[in-house]
Amino acid sequence: MSSNKSQSGFASTAFRTGVISLSLAALATVAALTAIALATPLAIAQQVLPVRVDRCLELQQITGTVTYRRGQTSAAAQIHTCLEEVGDTLITGQNSSAKLGIDTGIGTISVSENTTLQVQKLDTASDGGKITLLKVTGGQVQLRVRAFTHRESILEIQTPAGVSGVRGTEFGVSVQPSGATGVATLEGSVAASAQGQTVDVDAGLQSRIIPGEPPLPPSPLKDDPSLDIRYLAIVRPSAVGQRTVRIVGQIDPVNLLVIADQTQNVERSGEFDLQIPLPTNRQISAVVITPLGTRQAYELVVP
Repeated sequence: MSSNKSQSGFASTAFRTGVISLSLAALATVAALTAIALATPLAIAQQVLPVRVDRCLELQQITGTVTYRRGQTSAAAQIHTCLEEVGDTLITGQNSSAKLGIDTGIGTISVSENTTLQVQKLDTASDGGKITLLKVTGGQVQLRVRAFTHRESILEIQTPAGVSGVRGTEFGVSVQPSGATGVATLEGSVAASAQGQTVDVDAGLQSRIIPGEPPLPPSPLKDDPSLDIRYLAIVRPSAVGQRTVRIVGQIDPVNLLVIADQTQNVERSGEFDLQIPLPTNRQISAVVITPLGTRQAYELVVP
């Protein structure tokens, strides 16, 4: 009898031990499966869902009339308006200006009067570098850009005459109605390219790109908005025609010349010869703007 009890007790103990072992093993398996279940979505998320970095040019300052255009829709620009899609455009009016911040602290863009700036590309490179391609079809912009920390970072200003690319600098671009482009560098270096040729416009230099031609060799930076008027007189009117004024003069050819609120073309030498209607008060406004944004206003009094 005692032997049977011992065997029965041993069997019972063995059964309980087996159940406990099985229960521990089952719990370990469940824990492992739970850990896998919890870890798998995170791992998948890390592999499949890349971090998205939105790019934009944000309006920080506005003076006068500034218009924001996306597609066929135009509206008055507001502080914090963002240019972020290809084709987004900013247009400044007469005596107006704007300042844009390039995202992630890359730098700023100062936009002068009568200027059209358009986004061509805002992207992020594989190494995290920022690709910023902008187009200026007319007017003047100045950029202050910090040194890039990624090899694949690109910032370019495209104009009808060529492309100016930087890797951290302070420089400006002016674009006349003809597309002729002035490039001036205050700090760093700018690569001015056109017609398959590139010249480096280093700090303290300026250059000009004429449509259909390679960039001109760099010359010392002037940043001089002087206006030299050589002839100013009323043109003899025709029998029925309105009286006009002939204006002959010269500026630095990299600069912009605005006469009677209209941006004018100048010759390769910076000379100009134009005629405009005679105002009733015989006073004509003139403005000269350098590629770096230095602006000088003049009042021409017709004798």
